[in-house]
Amino acid sequence: MGALAQYLFWRWHISGELAPNFQRQQDWYRLKVLVRERPTEELAYSTHYDACLSAFQKAGISSKDITHVPRSSSTQEAERLGTGEGQVS
Repeated sequence: MGALAQYLFWRWHISGELAPNFQRQQDWYRLKVLVRERPTEELAYSTHYDACLSAFQKAGISSKDITHVPRSSSTQEAERLGTGEGQVS
């Protein structure tokens, strides 16, 4: 959470990108967390996949679900902490 806060601070206060207006949801729905030149431009799936694969290989992690690993790990962590199934799904 702290790293995300620092990243967003850099984007909106250091790099010169204008911060979104958070008064209406539709004003920030199209913003992307990981950006290229334009903050509303989607990151290509292949770019996401290649970055995840490279990080996993460097960390010695093998998985067939390269881009979906964080989804299952979050659920597994919630269950480990005793979170009820109704809250996890």
